Amino acid sequence: MFADTHCHLDFPELSSKLLSLQDEMTNKRLGMIIIPSVARKNWSNVVEICDQDNRFFFGLGLHPYYIDNHEISDASHLAREVSNFKKEKSDKLVAVGEIGLDFTCPNKEKQIGLFEAQLAIAEEYELPVIIHTRKAHAETLRSLKKYNLVGGVVHAFSGSFELMMGYVDQGLKIGVGPVITWPTSTKTRNAIMKAPLDVLLLETDSPDMAVAGVEKGFGSPVNVREVFSELNKIRNESESRLESVLWESSIQLFMRKPYN
Repeated sequence: MFADTHCHLDFPELSSKLLSLQDEMTNKRLGMIIIPSVARKNWSNVVEICDQDNRFFFGLGLHPYYIDNHEISDASHLAREVSNFKKEKSDKLVAVGEIGLDFTCPNKEKQIGLFEAQLAIAEEYELPVIIHTRKAHAETLRSLKKYNLVGGVVHAFSGSFELMMGYVDQGLKIGVGPVITWPTSTKTRNAIMKAPLDVLLLETDSPDMAVAGVEKGFGSPVNVREVFSELNKIRNESESRLESVLWESSIQLFMRKPYN
């Protein structure tokens, strides 16, 4: 069984063909999709989509790329939403995310403030985090060290082995996505090759990211199988063991329970 631990299924490119995607998921043995939200205005859409299939789960968060659209007060709204789902004992809310820092975007101080407010929420409610970080690794790690988190994932990882292990040392897993299928991704492929297997998770970040040979913006959650195939080429494990450990790690992180 396979999991796509990062897919924006609520984006129009994918939500408009949800029924066909559900059939493809069955055919590709895709048993879980984690849908992170990016802004307060799309939280309800994500929740609604997840009600339609027992394989869909969601995270609630404020993505740094949309920093100009966020209000500082949105962090308080997020805390209330998370609290309500926790009171309902909903098993659909599995993470605080997508959160993080993106220093290709403006308002660094506002980004840091919202990021740390969301880390505090994750700590309080014992939820893993889904981290987006770009051009901001030092500051991201600095913020993470302030909180006692139950875990999380650095999604769409692209970088060196040393950088990767910095996040692993903070108890985070590493999202392995379409970037490893790109011929130019030598540094990232080398890092993933040397990583402890149990820190890796599969993802697509679809529709925006795409595997090699697919046009950007046309990614699909079922492309997780191509990511898996490429990972299998660069790792020294059997296909069955690779599949089993990746699935188990996804369940343990997001379901917060042992895999049976």
